[in-house]
Amino acid sequence: MRSEKEKMLAGDFYNANDKELVREREYARELTFEFNNTRPGEKRKKEEILRRLIIAKCSCRGKSL
Repeated sequence: MRSEKEKMLAGDFYNANDKELVREREYARELTFEFNNTRPGEKRKKEEILRRLIIAKCSCRGKSL
């Protein structure tokens, strides 16, 4: 049986309240909040946060950078 994440990525109906999906959404929200609350001069910090978001997105699709 496919996971809810696999169903989501395939474009099928899925349970958005699945523990794995909720955990990944919360992680992305935390990173987004952190990014949005960095000072304008904290360029390296912003780049690191974006890198973590991109890595999370790629791992979600089974790809690596």
